[in-house]
Amino acid sequence: MKAATTAMMITTTKRMKTTAMKKAAKKKHSRLLVLEQRSLRFQRTNSILEKKRGADEGGHDDNDEDFDDDDNDRRKGRQ
Repeated sequence: MKAATTAMMITTTKRMKTTAMKKAAKKKHSRLLVLEQRSLRFQRTNSILEKKRGADEGGHDDNDEDFDDDDNDRRKGRQ
């Protein structure tokens, strides 16, 4: 009788541990998803703000390098 009771207790304990682990994994996963979504929102907001700043400063964006090359060529007498 004692062995059967002990076996049932062990089984119940294992089941409780796995259930608790599954719940913890779900919570952790959902937290990670929330953090990932916040990070994506933050990145999108930053890129939108950078674009707005670029438009406010005269419309120059990533093409500034082309303007610099043209200016250097003009100074050196190249076309």
